[in-house]
Amino acid sequence: MANYKVVFNPNMGGRQFEKECPTLDIAKAVFDAVADYTLFLHDNRLMPDYSNCGQILIEDDDGDWVGYEDDDE
Repeated sequence: MANYKVVFNPNMGGRQFEKECPTLDIAKAVFDAVADYTLFLHDNRLMPDYSNCGQILIEDDDGDWVGYEDDDE
């Protein structure tokens, strides 16, 4: 069962990408890869300049997804 989820919306108001991840390290790697790929698409004029956002969520004890906050950063 996944305890983390990466969500990324490359076009505010549009559909968002979601990927469940079993560990925080994997969630961070997925998030970084999606953000880097989005920047690559924009820099190479393969995607228009949309406002975008993303975050890592963590599953709480009730099974709800809530925003993850890294106290170390």
